[in-house]
Amino acid sequence: VLLSGAGLLARSFLILQGRDLGFDPTQVLTTLTMLPASRYPDASSQFRFLDRVADDLRRVPGIQSVAFSDSGVAQRGGRASFEVEGEAGRDSALRPQVRTLAVSPGYFDTLAASTLQGRDFDGRDGLGHRLALIVSRRFAATHWPTRDAIGGRVRLFTGSTPGPWLTVVGVAPDLRQGDPAQAEIEPVVYVPLRQRPARGAWVLARTAIPPERLRAEMRRVVQYVDPEVPLWLGPYTLSEWRAGTNWRRGVNSGLSDAFAVAAISLLEIVRKA
Repeated sequence: VLLSGAGLLARSFLILQGRDLGFDPTQVLTTLTMLPASRYPDASSQFRFLDRVADDLRRVPGIQSVAFSDSGVAQRGGRASFEVEGEAGRDSALRPQVRTLAVSPGYFDTLAASTLQGRDFDGRDGLGHRLALIVSRRFAATHWPTRDAIGGRVRLFTGSTPGPWLTVVGVAPDLRQGDPAQAEIEPVVYVPLRQRPARGAWVLARTAIPPERLRAEMRRVVQYVDPEVPLWLGPYTLSEWRAGTNWRRGVNSGLSDAFAVAAISLLEIVRKA
């Protein structure tokens, strides 16, 4: 019974470890910064900090690209009610919801996600009237099944208050963020980080060398830009996140199977007795 349980546990872990995420977690280092309101009271000051961090990290030998998001890859992001232009309107209680993430230009390249249809965000998106949106393939297939989603418009709601109409500029691959063991990948929409600034910003860096060798350098860069900005989590590698999450899921799944095997074995022993 013990051998069977151990085998089931290892099998569950290996299945999860081999599951396609839609992006490549290897060679990516990440950390969570939290900007104090007293030092960064508005979006302009927040982005001055992030721009300096990005510029300094890109100068570090071994770092290939840098991006930011308001939600870590280990999280699923927030949720918002939404409306697609051309679809029948619904009462607020019946309005559908979708996962939302705010990301910077280069987010999908930094994750080495598969090809983005249309275009990525650029530095002008989210400023003035450049209100843009990138949607996942699943979201696009659901709401524009017979035509290209590029150019479609979506608005997100805060409670019952509608936001401005956002124009779809790109279609992203379906990424298995949050829990890598989830059976289905939820639809997601992405807004430019400049369009929805956040006080807590995740820094992601793709590296050309083993990312764990650059932990201290990432910490040094952030604290050089502003020693008063704490690193709440990390730096850690996305491979560590994946292995840790999958191990916990594998243990839970394997233990469930092992207990089932043990119960069946005990019943068989009792029956024979």
